[in-house]
Formats: sequence, structure tokens, C-alpha cells
Amino acid sequence: MQIHKEMLQLCILAMLHKDGEMYGYEIASILMEQANIKQAHVYDNLRKMKRDNLIEQCSVEKSSGRLRIYYNITQLGEILRQKLIEAWQEQNKLIEYFV
Repeated sequence: MQIHKEMLQLCILAMLHKDGEMYGYEIASILMEQANIKQAHVYDNLRKMKRDNLIEQCSVEKSSGRLRIYYNITQLGEILRQKLIEAWQEQNKLIEYFV
């Protein structure tokens, strides 16, 4: 099953809202396991969401010298999360009516 762009955004925003700051690989791993989404697709969406100011990122250098990128939800992202939840609830009511 293919997940729509808005639902993928909702999943990412919901994870960041619930768990706070998350490592990009952690987000990708959860979505790959739970929604069968390709890792590259997750990272493409993270970049777009950052560009749209829905999430912000910070880089943390590990002792190995590698940078880890962590993501947080922004105020704009929180507003969109609420709107997407409302839209999902409305769609769910409609589908339940017919099923």
C-alpha cells in the first residue's frame, strides 16, 4: 500500500510531537518497518519539510567525528500536524460510513 504525502508528513510530525527530538535514521527506520517506505523517500520528505519550515534540524558531532542530524517539530509544523489530524479524522468518518 502506498502512503500519501500528507499522511507521511503527519506520521513524521506526530513522531516528533510525541517523542521530541529524533535522529533522522530513527525516523526512517520506524517508517520503513511500520509503513514499508523506502529510506530515500523518508529523507526526501525530511529535506522538503525542513525547507518548508515544518521541522528544524540540528547537527551533533559524535565522538567518532561523524555528524548526526536530529529533527524537531516547529510551531508551523505543529499547526500543520493539527490540521492533518482533523483532515484524517474527517476522511476516516466518511470511509467508516461506507464500509
